[in-house]
Amino acid sequence: MVCWGAPLIPNTPAFTPIPNLVDVVDVKIGWHHACALRVDGAVLCWGDTSFGQFQGDAATPQVIAGLPPIQAIATGGRHSCGIDALHQLWCWGANDQQQIVATGGGRTITVPQIVLAGVSHVALGFATTCARLQIGQTSCWGDSTYGQLGNGGYEYDATSPFVRNLNDGFAIAAGGNFSCTLLKQVMVRCWGGNEYGQIGDGTTNTAALPQTVRSNDEVMTVAAGSAHACLIVSDGTVRCWGHNNYGQLGNQATEDSSSPVIAAVQQVVDISLGQSHSCALLQDGGGACWGRNDDGQLGSGSTASSGMPLRVADLATAIVLKSGGNHTCAVLQSTNVVCWGRNQQGQLGIGDVGPGLSIPTAVPGLSGVTDIGLGLDHSCALTQSGQVYCWGWNQYGQVGMGTVGETAYITRPQLVADVANVVAITAGDNHTCVLQRSGDVRCWGDNYSGQLGVRTVTGDVATYPSAVLVSGLNNVVAIAAGGAHTCALLQRGDVTCWGWNSVGQIGNGAWGAARDIVSPQPVVGHLGITAVGVGANHICMVDRQGTVWCWGDNGFGQLGIGSSLGSNARTLPSEVDAAANTVAVTTGANHTCALLVTNDLNCWGRNTIGQLGNSFSGDLADSPVPYFVGNFIGVTAFAVGGDQSCAIVAGQIYCWGDNQYGQIASEPVGIGEFRTTPTPIDGVTTAIDVVVGAQHVCALLESGSVTCWGRNNQHQLGYDGSEMSMTPREVPGVRDITTLAAGDNHTCAVQKNQQVICWGSNQNGQLGVVGTDIVNAQQVTGLNDAVAVTAGNAHTCALLANRTMQCWGDNSHGQIGIAPDPALTTPLGLTQVPIASVTTIAAGGNRTCAILENSELWCWGTNPANLLGVTANPDRNTPVMVQQLWEMRVASLPIQIPTAVPTLPSLAPSATLRPTRTVQPTATLIKKHFPTPVFWRRTNP
Repeated sequence: MVCWGAPLIPNTPAFTPIPNLVDVVDVKIGWHHACALRVDGAVLCWGDTSFGQFQGDAATPQVIAGLPPIQAIATGGRHSCGIDALHQLWCWGANDQQQIVATGGGRTITVPQIVLAGVSHVALGFATTCARLQIGQTSCWGDSTYGQLGNGGYEYDATSPFVRNLNDGFAIAAGGNFSCTLLKQVMVRCWGGNEYGQIGDGTTNTAALPQTVRSNDEVMTVAAGSAHACLIVSDGTVRCWGHNNYGQLGNQATEDSSSPVIAAVQQVVDISLGQSHSCALLQDGGGACWGRNDDGQLGSGSTASSGMPLRVADLATAIVLKSGGNHTCAVLQSTNVVCWGRNQQGQLGIGDVGPGLSIPTAVPGLSGVTDIGLGLDHSCALTQSGQVYCWGWNQYGQVGMGTVGETAYITRPQLVADVANVVAITAGDNHTCVLQRSGDVRCWGDNYSGQLGVRTVTGDVATYPSAVLVSGLNNVVAIAAGGAHTCALLQRGDVTCWGWNSVGQIGNGAWGAARDIVSPQPVVGHLGITAVGVGANHICMVDRQGTVWCWGDNGFGQLGIGSSLGSNARTLPSEVDAAANTVAVTTGANHTCALLVTNDLNCWGRNTIGQLGNSFSGDLADSPVPYFVGNFIGVTAFAVGGDQSCAIVAGQIYCWGDNQYGQIASEPVGIGEFRTTPTPIDGVTTAIDVVVGAQHVCALLESGSVTCWGRNNQHQLGYDGSEMSMTPREVPGVRDITTLAAGDNHTCAVQKNQQVICWGSNQNGQLGVVGTDIVNAQQVTGLNDAVAVTAGNAHTCALLANRTMQCWGDNSHGQIGIAPDPALTTPLGLTQVPIASVTTIAAGGNRTCAILENSELWCWGTNPANLLGVTANPDRNTPVMVQQLWEMRVASLPIQIPTAVPTLPSLAPSATLRPTRTVQPTATLIKKHFPTPVFWRRTNP
């Protein structure tokens, strides 16, 4: 390493190598000293030693003793810091401005000491230190002469150690039976129950996948109540939607609204929703509440409900305001807590139970409070020291201590002894969760629906008065509890939820006990998909790296994983061991073929009748390892269906596998007849595409016409005559075709005029016309802008020019994108699939898949044993990824921490969730930026 400029080592010329410095991965320069990070994690410093920057000879870099292996370093004017592998921050040097130890300590600290835990990044000014925590907050200490600590003042305040407005992550909120999140595009999406329009998408349809709230406003944060939700706009106004029976939407009406309406309140900086009331924290430190008021929860001095926001009486210095089931609490600038509203279970914390109170009343014995979380009938407070105090109803252990039961009332705040170092708190209907500085989430209380993240759910006795760790979570930055479900926001912007899922509030695309997935949803964990093949019992896809991933049934090795046959089915994509550099993939009944960038074709899976084209056959010929097909190269198109395969080389079609009905177009035919190597199809030499059904084949020719052969018992060849044909024949009346698709026993094509025509079996309406004995090709009415078509067993889908989809035919498993109706006795006609931005479609068996413009893969339809690649489930008791929220990932990377082997750090959210205003509340405490309302009373089945 070399340096130039004013020398730190006297009499050292510029660009002279610094002695004893090798294997350096990072260097930082202070005012008159410098430090280097070595590949082994050692830190060496040189230069000025006046303020304890290091000890030893100033002319030679000195190893800083007492440090563990360090991963990142920073230097200030006269002090230095490092982050170790455990995310602990170590600092040493000058401390005259408390830049190392925020309170206390000598003027110099010569021995490195741990200053802070849970640190991801550090930056030093001349006499200031700032640390970015793993939970997403930024804390600064030291000199604040010019406000450089970012705490709103000009001196360090131990009660306000965090930089304001830098809780960048995204807001999440969980309501009674639904959930919401704020995306980086400052838009809101909600999912789950929607009987009152609480999802805000303009409908009252239940949605197990996130739906966009109909708002064009620049959203700052979102909150959810029992069955309504609200957002704050950048101008400080509020929009609400959902249930409005008590006027909780704040628009001076009582009609429900499935789209946001304007609440009559302004200058709002935070909002919290209860069971049927709403409260807003105002810029001036006051509060406004509206909605139900039977127990005085509006704090207006009366018990009259109001659809007009009312000022909370005697509230002027609030910095946090939260709503519970039917009670409300606020943290004051003094760090004390006041509560009002219902008190029948002791939830006001005033020492007794009794009638509600309609004005704020002090909670005795509480001070140093930074945040509060209110459940249906219990309350919890978080203090500056990271401790938690709770009070109220403890029927399910939600207060976190003592006796549980219907009459277990804790009327004064009590310390929850088994949690510490807490940075965030949230309360659900009857459970409580905290986020610790380590990034762990712990919960206690009711676990009837798995909302604590505990695997053992034992019905009514599933009560946990002691905190339990939610396993499987990493890098959590925010938490939110709903009625009986819980969600966590991760550092990269993902949202994961667990617990009650009766109406899809977990957001994983399923609800109740149904196994079939009747609406599109993304396959877990995979982006960048370029091609997909859908079979009757398995699915395969290709990613941008050319890797093939398969999942579903693997009884014959068709997933291409492992070295043994008959291995277990896979419910999530698994990498095909020997398939690389792939550009396309397709699937048959029990075998798979993939086209490589070299235009070679390889296949794997079942091979009893030569489906793999590798010259072998029989019960022992199945292969989980890809085999090259035949000896030809230059494949330009290929297709797999049933138990046969076909490929095109230089316009000539070759087929192999089953020949029971002449689909290889040669003698002999019949049961047990097949070909184990590619066999040329006579008379078809100008083919540009080929499709294979269950037992028939069709080819698209350069002329735009179509020729077919094989089985014809349901006119799938497009002409009348015998039940099979070994000779390819042109389909009458079919011209100007651009693309083809074959179902089990029907065929469809797109014409140059973007209309779709189909022929063959129509028993389930898969041709899009009326009738069952359809001999010749028929136009699908109502489709005039199709660009592609795909066919499953007995359903068909078309991709339209506007990137949407229309499907028709059999919907017994939801494969056309809507819920099946058992009472329906006629086939479904053209049906809009609830999906957009589609670029590629594929269908097989009773399922359908689509690749979107952002390269995500979505699938729907039959899902036996969860083999669709998405996880269908009833209640969840472990975290499940909310699969439609991948777009929340941000594109920017934080500063990389150098290591011996450089690795990319986790992505960090970068949206600012709080409105920027000229007037700020006079808060001196940590403001919690992620509303965590509650509220849905558990009902037993």
